[in-house]
Amino acid sequence: MEVGDLVSKTLSCLKSNLQSNQLEIVNERGTKWSVSFKFNEPVHPNVLSDFESEYFRLPPDYKNFLLISNGATMFTPEFGGGYEIHSLDKMKEIKNYHDYLPTEWWPIVSIVDGDYFVNSTKPDQQDYLYLSNAIVDESQKMNMTFELWLDRLVVAQGSKFWEWDLYSGERFYKSY
Repeated sequence: MEVGDLVSKTLSCLKSNLQSNQLEIVNERGTKWSVSFKFNEPVHPNVLSDFESEYFRLPPDYKNFLLISNGATMFTPEFGGGYEIHSLDKMKEIKNYHDYLPTEWWPIVSIVDGDYFVNSTKPDQQDYLYLSNAIVDESQKMNMTFELWLDRLVVAQGSKFWEWDLYSGERFYKSY
């Protein structure tokens, strides 16, 4: 499989399961939710090229996502939240707003309790994705690409799979 292929496969499979952009999912702790999805129109290749000329070369898998959908909201329950995968314009808007960020970090996904960032100095590496809240020093290197994160998110039905290893059996029952 080539870098970028997993984005297409994951989105195609996900979209085939949606009914009116909705999906019924089983979430953690035995809950069932109806979640919604919204996919934007693809970015025009010339717009993508202009962005890369002006700012930085995007990782190939994220670029492939933008060529399929220039931004999306995913796994959004009725009460809000979910994931916002940013369009090129939204990336620039958030980058300008968050002036405390390292210059090489570009936001690509927002969630309720943080943002995912591309390290723009590593577009060809397999570990360019970071998760951070407003405290940059506490950022978490995700050790994955965007497409691997997206695939796991879909398989996990929108659950924060990256937090699962934090809860042993003992810790889980004390927390809930």
